Amino acid sequence: MRPDITERFERKVGMSAKEYFGEYSYTHHLSGREITEDLFPMHYLAFPGGCIHAENVGGDIDRVLNTRCVIGAFPWKFEGGEACPCRIIAFLDVPDLHVEELRDQLASPDSISTPSADSTGGTIT
Repeated sequence: MRPDITERFERKVGMSAKEYFGEYSYTHHLSGREITEDLFPMHYLAFPGGCIHAENVGGDIDRVLNTRCVIGAFPWKFEGGEACPCRIIAFLDVPDLHVEELRDQLASPDSISTPSADSTGGTIT
């Protein structure tokens, strides 16, 4: 899809992208068909299993490198969509919990609070 990037990649690894990545075969999760592809394996293999990913994430990523945080992704909701733009936020001030504990804590009705103004005029919860 991006010949300029493909060319740079092929120069760096010393072989074509097709040789490097090859093809893969899988059974389609709805139809049961055997399919061979050479593009976007994540869309066909991981998504039906509940795995998700974010592409082209920008902003201040370098500010959270090597930092323990909770990442929140807030997608647009629309009927029948497979992908959409979303806002991705790093929450830095979170307790040191395991994922399961944090999920349980966030699911609790007691964890929902009303925002209030802090001393700098910003909003906190």
